[in-house]
Amino acid sequence: MATTVIDHSALLALLRGDDGSDLVRTVLEKGAERGSPIHMTELDFAEMRELVRQREGNKAWEEIAPNLPSSLITFHQIDRNLAYSSAELRSKWKWSVLESVSAALAKKLKAQLITRNQSFAAASTDLRIKIF
Repeated sequence: MATTVIDHSALLALLRGDDGSDLVRTVLEKGAERGSPIHMTELDFAEMRELVRQREGNKAWEEIAPNLPSSLITFHQIDRNLAYSSAELRSKWKWSVLESVSAALAKKLKAQLITRNQSFAAASTDLRIKIF
């Protein structure tokens, strides 16, 4: 299995048991089996946390947080090179900053991006993106 990046929508689907959660679970499990964690930006993690807190409250986040598969995920900060790549992708595809950062990380790692976000559909032939 190739290197994989997930965005906030993929992790949120896993936590909620939404459509596609089996795919995300499988990717995490296969990564764990081969000793190669899945990748995610710190920004995506922060977005996922804030969405849970806004929609379900702080108590829900406090219950979810200890059960996160964070040991199976390598989190990446946004350095200048990733920011530059993100800005280029944002300009080309008219994505949000959050979307472009996820795609930039996948591009940097030569990884597949797994997401629920349909905004990536147009770029799925240029970049390795799996939308569920």
